[in-house]
Amino acid sequence: MAIKTQAVKKGMKPAASPEGTCGTGTCGCSTGGTCVGCDGRCPCKTILGCTYLGQFRQKKGLVAVPLAFILITAVQIMVHGTILMPAYEASSALWLPEEAMSIGPIYLFNIILAAVFTMLFFTAQKYKDYNEGLRLGMLLMAPLAAMNLITAATMPIPSDILWVWAAESLAQGLLLGALLTWISRHKCFQGKAFGGCGGKGHKK
Repeated sequence: MAIKTQAVKKGMKPAASPEGTCGTGTCGCSTGGTCVGCDGRCPCKTILGCTYLGQFRQKKGLVAVPLAFILITAVQIMVHGTILMPAYEASSALWLPEEAMSIGPIYLFNIILAAVFTMLFFTAQKYKDYNEGLRLGMLLMAPLAAMNLITAATMPIPSDILWVWAAESLAQGLLLGALLTWISRHKCFQGKAFGGCGGKGHKK
């Protein structure tokens, strides 16, 4: 404590906290590590504490997953309920009757996709650049787009439907990348956990 006080008096920056002390205060790390600041970026140099858990201790994680779920679902409704409806009707023999379809598994998939995408995005993205966010969003959704295309090898689905499915995944990636980058940049989500907009410790 005395060393820290002397450092402040001399205008020096206090040294980083030693390993094993990041679980206290508002740093947001549940595991040990080296604290490098509690400004909403990288609280601790540990795999989980510095990335997923560290970010989700703040408001951005609580806000991002529901918004990502809503965005994913909205795109699906637009694509499958409007754009592809004529193609689905023309190939009705391939699908279950509408009354036999179950919406529950679709919503469950969307919730899981939103949570996993958000976790990976906050793990890899540096929270500031929209171009980086858009590229990362497309990269994270590219495997899902490829899975849609590979369906042609096992199911007699018209190619125009498969290409729209793939484009849908990439479009979702772009939109999610923009959304999560905005959340990461917004001042309301830059401060300490649950601190509110513009309060003490928040970036203006």
